[in-house]
Amino acid sequence: MSFFTDLEASIAAEAKVLEADIVKVAQYFKPLVLATSTELGTLALNAVLAQAPAVISGQEKLSAAVTSVSSTLTSAGKTAGLGLIETAVQAAHDYVASLPKPATPA
Repeated sequence: MSFFTDLEASIAAEAKVLEADIVKVAQYFKPLVLATSTELGTLALNAVLAQAPAVISGQEKLSAAVTSVSSTLTSAGKTAGLGLIETAVQAAHDYVASLPKPATPA
């Protein structure tokens, strides 16, 4: 019976080590994960609005906005996948495009 008790104790000790390792990994990735929805959405919206007055093609505006968001994240020590940034910028563009246009004076 001592064998099973020792085995259980050994497994419990390994589980504690593994749990500590998982916490370390989570702490490492936490700043990277924080560059998600709210921050990424805000950065994307600001980048799209900044590109709106530019006299370049729509694709060039989107590309410049993606570069802006990526650079801003990098300078803040954060990251996000290029596909995620592109999706956020496209969603921000679609949102801005869906807003009612201001009335033009007659």
